[in-house]
Amino acid sequence: MEFYRKFYTSALARRYSVNYTGLDILASDAPKLILPNHISHIDPQLMSLIIYKHTDFVPLVAERFFQIPVIKFFLRNLHAIKVYEPKNIR
Repeated sequence: MEFYRKFYTSALARRYSVNYTGLDILASDAPKLILPNHISHIDPQLMSLIIYKHTDFVPLVAERFFQIPVIKFFLRNLHAIKVYEPKNIR
């Protein structure tokens, strides 16, 4: 899994430039709730690549992403939790 993480990190680094602050908060033992500040499919991925180095986390992911075989493989390896997504909210 580490190979995939490094490969994905280098692929994303070619496209996105990420600035982050507050890594000292991640190092604390206090519980944390980490949320992207706007709706995007790439933000949670970028955040998880940074967060995993500093603290343990369990991603919450909409169940529709578990229906995509390649993504499902990675979500299971991350021990992601499937979250029900009502059909009528879109």
